[in-house]
Formats: sequence, C-alpha cells, structure tokens
Amino acid sequence: AFTTLSGAVFEAGQNITLDLGTGLTGQTSVVTSATEPMSNYFTLTDGTFDFETWGAGGMENLTPLWLLKYLPNMLSCHTTIIHGCEGPSNNITCGDASGTMSVGEGARWIERNAADVVIAGAAESKLNHMGLLRQSMMKRTCTADPATAADAVRPFDVDHAGFAIGEGGGLLILEDLERARSRGATICAEFVGFAAACDPAGIDLETANCGGLQYALARAIEQAGITPDDVGVAVAQGTAVPGEDDAEAAAWTDVFGAGRKLPAFTVTGAIGSCFAGSSGIQMVAAIKALQDQRIPPTVNFAVPAVESCLDLAPMARPAEAEYAVSGTFAIGGQSAACIFKRYQA
Repeated sequence: AFTTLSGAVFEAGQNITLDLGTGLTGQTSVVTSATEPMSNYFTLTDGTFDFETWGAGGMENLTPLWLLKYLPNMLSCHTTIIHGCEGPSNNITCGDASGTMSVGEGARWIERNAADVVIAGAAESKLNHMGLLRQSMMKRTCTADPATAADAVRPFDVDHAGFAIGEGGGLLILEDLERARSRGATICAEFVGFAAACDPAGIDLETANCGGLQYALARAIEQAGITPDDVGVAVAQGTAVPGEDDAEAAAWTDVFGAGRKLPAFTVTGAIGSCFAGSSGIQMVAAIKALQDQRIPPTVNFAVPAVESCLDLAPMARPAEAEYAVSGTFAIGGQSAACIFKRYQA
C-alpha cells in the first residue's frame, strides 16, 4: 500500500521498518513481567569527498522532501499510521543501543498502564553516500579483496579489521502476560530485565569504548532478579572494530568473571553492522536461541583477539538456557541491555 510513496518520501531505513511492521501478525508476543522501576531510561571506495564542491553546488541536488526521509521519528510515525496505533509514540536516537532502549521503554509503558501493547525495536540503513563516508572517516569499516569479502568481518577475532555496512532491523510486540494469554497469542519469551548506562568519555570518538556496557549488563541482571550465573546465553554486539571489540569483551568479563565461559554469539559476521537495527536483530536472535535451545554460530570467528568470558564458536551449538541477555552500545557513549526468560506454558 505504501510502495508508491516509498520512492518519493521514505529512505531505506523507513522502508525496512514499514516492512517489519507490516509483517507483524498479532499472534506473536514478548510478554513483560512486573518489575521495580529503574533509575535508567529508553567500505568506501578509494575516491575522495570534496566538501568545497558540496557546499557550492550540492544543495541544488537536494530533494525538497529530504527532511521527511531522514527524520528519525518517521519510522515509528508511519508504522503507527499503518496499524492505527493510538497510544504513546516515541523514538530514541542513541545509535546502536536505540532498539534495546526502545524495548526497555516500551515495557515501562505497559508496567505503568500507559499502553496495552507496544511495538518496539529498531531498523536502520546507512547504505548511502554520507553514511558510508562517516563510518569510513572514523576508520570503522573494513577494506577487503572482493574475492574474500565474505570472510572480512570477523567480530572478536584476532584478525578483526572493521565491519561491512548492512541494513535491517527487528521489532518485538510487548504486552502483559495475562493479556497475551487471553487473546491466545504465541508467546515467544518473557522480558524480565532492562538497564541503560552511559560513559561521558564516549564523546571522544578517537578513543574506543563501549558506553559503560558493564553497568547496563549488571543492572539489567539485578533488575531481573537473577545472578550472572543464571544467564545461559549472551548476544554480544561485536562490531569487529579492534578497539571496540576489546572494550566490549572487557565489559562482559567485568560482569561475568574471567573464569566463566559464557555461551555467546554475535550476528555481525553474518549481516554486517546494521547500527540501530542491529540491536533489534540481536534481541530477536536472543529470543530464538531460547526458543530453540540452540546457539547460532559467530560467523568468521576463529581465534579470540583477547581472552574474555565470551565463549564464541563458528558453528551452532545446543544450549541449556533459561535466560538470555542482549547487550548493545553506541559510538558516543550510550549502552543498554535486556534480559529475556524462556517461556514455557
């Protein structure tokens, strides 16, 4: 119904979100458990970019509708229009951590009776000139021979050298457990814990950090009423940027201990970095791991760059997990974590 509008008004990330939102059937749900409130809230080519030429003549090439393509709230705006949603509508712009924060905030709405059902998550596409340029200038993207490009993105591996840019996202339907049962929903998991954190030093883009992820992980576990030993599977972000991977591995180890081998995986080697969309995909992957009791492979991982608690493997493995945690962080100093519990009727 929105195909004609897409080319004129929507950019790629908005189309992804609309496709995800339109595909939601209403039969699937992640239910929330009552919890105590938290203090925390929701490769470029070898060519060059001539900023002088852009300033002098680039503006003439802008479409009059450019703003509608890039306003971040347009994703939630169009999804709510299509589905006729009439409750609160909000959008969080905290980079790669945005989807995790969206789910955390959506759960809070339900807990304080501000909404019955919440569609939450994230999608993004940076497959455009400016998106590619920014990441390349920050030296976060990998460069590889096209013949070996499929093996180039190697999260947490000793040969990690940056990511490839992907596009995509993931959305969850959140609602109260009893309401989901009453309408006969297929319940995928229980949402039991959330926390966000920040590292003020993250504003220094020259120094790799993970936005205080260790604090978000520890607080989310505490809020879920469990201990680190109860977590059976972890979904790490793993940008494949060397400094970022090392900082993230240290954050996980700070919470779970150097002696723990925590079954873990990351999706970046398979799909690249989808930025905000990655957090949505990670949460869906965490839930699927609980449902299937199976840990997906960490594609292109072989030898860890640093020793940590993360037990990664390039092949799928069986799991015995009651709880899963997904942790995300963003350039700029934001981080968030969600805890999901396996649902058994």
